[in-house]
Amino acid sequence: MNGRSSLFEAYESWREWTETETDAIQASNWAQVSQCQEAKRALQPLIIRLTEDAQSEAASEGWSWSGTEQELRRIISSLIGLESRNGELVAAQRQAALAQMNALKDTSRNLRRVRHSYAPSATPHWCSYS
Repeated sequence: MNGRSSLFEAYESWREWTETETDAIQASNWAQVSQCQEAKRALQPLIIRLTEDAQSEAASEGWSWSGTEQELRRIISSLIGLESRNGELVAAQRQAALAQMNALKDTSRNLRRVRHSYAPSATPHWCSYS
């Protein structure tokens, strides 16, 4: 397998991890989101190395790197769009969690008020010892 095709396969792997991450975000499966992010983090140095290998291969074999570079830009632009969508999904999930947390705080506060209104007061009872 040549460096160019390996590079494209690495970017395809990134896309697959990003799509898996989308599903995990929508399912609120944060452990899987973390796994996807770790896999993409591990791909970064590989992509850098494969890019360098493909550029060297282009120079040594005499084919044009500019066509490959244009194709890579299209792929990267698509990946940026997917990553942005995931960021928006996380923001929406976070906002929903904050709204739920605030609703639970309000409910807790209301329950304390109700309990305070209906519960007998804890007044001390005097005892006489004779």
